[in-house]
Amino acid sequence: MGIKKNLTHAQRMDIAIDRMPHLTFRHHGIGVLQADLDRAGGERLHVWHPDLVKPGTALVHNHRFDMVSHVLTGEIHDVQFAVTPDKAGAFEVREVMGNGQFGIPTRANGAMSDKRHAAGKQYTIGAWTFHVTEAMPFSVTWVERDRMRATNPSVLVLRGDKPGDAFGDLPEVDIPAILAGALDGLKGAAFRAAENNVKVSVPATLVPPPDAPEEVIEGEAMAEPSPAIRANTLEARVWCTKCGHEMTARTVIK
Repeated sequence: MGIKKNLTHAQRMDIAIDRMPHLTFRHHGIGVLQADLDRAGGERLHVWHPDLVKPGTALVHNHRFDMVSHVLTGEIHDVQFAVTPDKAGAFEVREVMGNGQFGIPTRANGAMSDKRHAAGKQYTIGAWTFHVTEAMPFSVTWVERDRMRATNPSVLVLRGDKPGDAFGDLPEVDIPAILAGALDGLKGAAFRAAENNVKVSVPATLVPPPDAPEEVIEGEAMAEPSPAIRANTLEARVWCTKCGHEMTARTVIK
């Protein structure tokens, strides 16, 4: 199934909440679970947690594609490296050959720059740009990949370090619990967004107090500006425009 381009943050949240329970996730040792949102693999959902970091994984890496990452929940700390060849450099660039194999090391130096990206923000990483990502537990990002190149990606390690295979299971990590926590975070963020933006429309289910006069039930209601959400129900204090008597309006959010 294809994904429509130019989605809003709210639309991505809705799709992620709807599809996440049905996606097949794979583990990557940089600390992330990945799942394809479309058959072509151009759109991915990433779930981040520090427990997912696999010991020995080279965390600084590049990609053979251009990437836009939309932060749905949590916060992403992305550190990028401007790498230059240097025979006396403190780093080594190793081509990723697959199956835990790496190419001959090339000495290099790297200058770092870092940025933090909160929920609702997006950031870009060009092909071949070395970077490392740290994330708050249960952060979720939506990644768009574009212009896939044929050349293998690379990792950046300290001189003399031997990178390990980034793929493989972590038996001691409760991955279903991490996915459940991330999904709960998505749902909670969606409810908070609804709480800030939804407007109570009348008629709603009005629950007048026992002593309310008859005209309260018949009169129009004026909603409080900041309603609160409880479970799937929006509750707001309302007042009759005829007599000013207070009651509660409840609207089920579907």
